[in-house]
Amino acid sequence: MSREKMAATAVATIGAVLFASWTFQMYAVPDPWRPYAIAVREYMAAGVRGDSTALTRRSASTQPVAWVLDAAHRQPRMVAAWAQELVTGAGQRRGDTVLVALSADNVEGCSHLNSVSALLLNHSAAPRLLAVSSPCIDSPPLPGLSW
Repeated sequence: MSREKMAATAVATIGAVLFASWTFQMYAVPDPWRPYAIAVREYMAAGVRGDSTALTRRSASTQPVAWVLDAAHRQPRMVAAWAQELVTGAGQRRGDTVLVALSADNVEGCSHLNSVSALLLNHSAAPRLLAVSSPCIDSPPLPGLSW
């Protein structure tokens, strides 16, 4: 095969791959729970920093503030890992609230199957936490947050 044919074949293959990639992205379904996972990750990061002002601003009750500060004090590496890696596994809307189950794969001391549960007010632009819990932190589970 001549160099020109090989070059043309390579360019055509790369073009086909790029077109297929663009087409698949165009038809991919976005994750409806992603904004809530981002809100919880940012909340965990504020807890690790000990930023009570940010925690209070992002909360709709006192429970999540107390929980994340206690968790960050007792298990700082775990909470810091959650702040980087949490993704939503499942979610459920109930009126103006959203209940999400979040997981992270590489968090030492916590299985990805039962990482964090969070109840948030369903304000799409800025969801606020009502409650948060994890069986990985030695605290009693909250009613209504078990999966």
